[in-house]
Amino acid sequence: MEQDKNYSEYIEKKKLYIFLYLLTALTIILFLVVWFNLNSKIEKINDSVEIYTPTYNEINNTKEEKKTYLLKEYNGKLAVYINNDFQYEIDVYVFTLPEEDRKLLSKGIEAASEQELNEIISSYY
Repeated sequence: MEQDKNYSEYIEKKKLYIFLYLLTALTIILFLVVWFNLNSKIEKINDSVEIYTPTYNEINNTKEEKKTYLLKEYNGKLAVYINNDFQYEIDVYVFTLPEEDRKLLSKGIEAASEQELNEIISSYY
């Protein structure tokens, strides 16, 4: 009888261990299913998100300045100004130019681009 009781306890412990092993295995499987499901959703979200790359000016909080080109007289010669700052002199004497051009140059002749400025300068050679 005692042997039957020990055997019965042994079987009950075995059943408990098997139940715990199965419960642990089921928990691990459930965890892995949830993990991979979430991981694939995260990858889909990452694939659909556009990556924004800021420009140099945005990073440094600076605005790109539009340049203004000006051709005017300086020490009796033609001179180039960019954003009202003197840049360089040109070897063309203003007194050799027609009166109308001298009047324009005393106020300054604006150019929209460096190319337009160079075209105006070349017209005085």
